[in-house]
Amino acid sequence: MAPRILVMALSLGLALTVSPAKAVRQQANESAPTNRALAVSYFNCGVAREEQGDMKKALQFYDLAIETDKYCLSALINRGQLRTQQFDEINGLKDCEEAVKIAPNDPRALAARGYAHANLGDRKNAFKDFSAVIKIKPSDPWAYHRRSLERDDRTDKDGILADLNMAVKLGTTQSSVFSDRANCLLERGKQRQAMQDFDQAIKLDEEGGLSSRGSALQAIDDKKCLNDFDKVIKIAPSSNAYQYRASALHKFGDLTGAMADYNQAIRLNPKNAGAFSGRGDVLHSLHKDADALKDYNHAVKIDQTKFAGYNSRAWGRYFCKDMSGAIEDFTASLKLRTSPDSYMSRGLMFADMGNNANAINDYTQAIALKPNFADAFYYRAKAKFHGGDYTGAAIDYYQSSICNINTTLLGFSQSCAIKFSLFQN
Repeated sequence: MAPRILVMALSLGLALTVSPAKAVRQQANESAPTNRALAVSYFNCGVAREEQGDMKKALQFYDLAIETDKYCLSALINRGQLRTQQFDEINGLKDCEEAVKIAPNDPRALAARGYAHANLGDRKNAFKDFSAVIKIKPSDPWAYHRRSLERDDRTDKDGILADLNMAVKLGTTQSSVFSDRANCLLERGKQRQAMQDFDQAIKLDEEGGLSSRGSALQAIDDKKCLNDFDKVIKIAPSSNAYQYRASALHKFGDLTGAMADYNQAIRLNPKNAGAFSGRGDVLHSLHKDADALKDYNHAVKIDQTKFAGYNSRAWGRYFCKDMSGAIEDFTASLKLRTSPDSYMSRGLMFADMGNNANAINDYTQAIALKPNFADAFYYRAKAKFHGGDYTGAAIDYYQSSICNINTTLLGFSQSCAIKFSLFQN
């Protein structure tokens, strides 16, 4: 597979060069021509090593290129991207920042910095960088797709669809654009159009398109997803392919099949954090919580940048009666990504520990992020009720019933809260 920056450059229709921007050209020209030529040679060696899969050696060559010519733009971009891929996100961002200083209007540098921001969970700055790329190259479908991924999928669904439509209009050949638009259409209840997009995605990339359609079908509880995952495994029996099918098998109750697929996913790639986390979920379903926690621990050890890993381990710790550890993991998850579900879950932990004040605060944060979060209203009502705020509980119970959660139970709970409120007054 080609290095990401090469793919990016091809998509942007640019030639890879090491010339700095006009703003620093005078300083760069002070370097001896032989140094610049040597830097280019080191850079080319780095690209070759990266294509061969020798990332350690590739980084060494990029280091040499930058040491020889500090204005070697492509070396900075490639090193920044590679560092990010190797989980050295902070230094990866520093390289990309330096590249943008050298060439503030170079779409490659801006796109690389956008990737770095995205990998650090900074969607706001990632969005700005990809928007800047679009301003410079408004006819590039890749940039619109990339920007769509940084929009808030809770509050900016129209913006996401608009970016994807533009990418299609501009003639994208990326399978993932059609898959992503298909998912947007499914959310809008447009299943026929969505399946047409999935068909196009499969034509462009059979393996990727089938995986995406399988995941979408799984999300709507359609067992046809298993047919798609079976086909993916026949095409490319990778760790990820087995992981996807395992997740579906688990969802539809085949714990034995799910365990076998997760085991195979881990055999094929012992560093697949998602497979360890998924196997932990199966072990929990088998009431083997101690073993599940071991898998969750391993998943977080492999990749400490994914909020989902901390969420899974938090529940693993909770089921093993480690409440403090569970809260610690949800807090770590929230630092990586602000999620209403994570606030909701941490609130439940605080409530279990009898800390109603912190529980109410977390439920309130969840509601702020997701105003129609029925569960958050319901549990905040319970916390308020236990704290003696019967009027507040009655209001939250009522709001939860409006959001359509178990209205029979809530109607009873609401009336109880109101009675207690009247009694107290």
